[in-house]
Amino acid sequence: MLAYQNVYFAGVEGTLDAAMYKAMTSTLEAAVPTPGFAWYWQQRAGYMADEFRGFLEQIMTARPKGGAEIYR
Repeated sequence: MLAYQNVYFAGVEGTLDAAMYKAMTSTLEAAVPTPGFAWYWQQRAGYMADEFRGFLEQIMTARPKGGAEIYR
């Protein structure tokens, strides 16, 4: 998740290719509905930066069943 957080901040500051940012978001959307992710996030969300935590929680709210069907 720290790598995803780094990619998120690079995207926000504009130093990351848009396609890479979209790929990162898609993989997170695929992970959100899994029981393993829910367990991990419950254990580790507090270790992430507030901005990234908000970004991920927005994904969880907007796409609670995921969104990247290719990964299922």
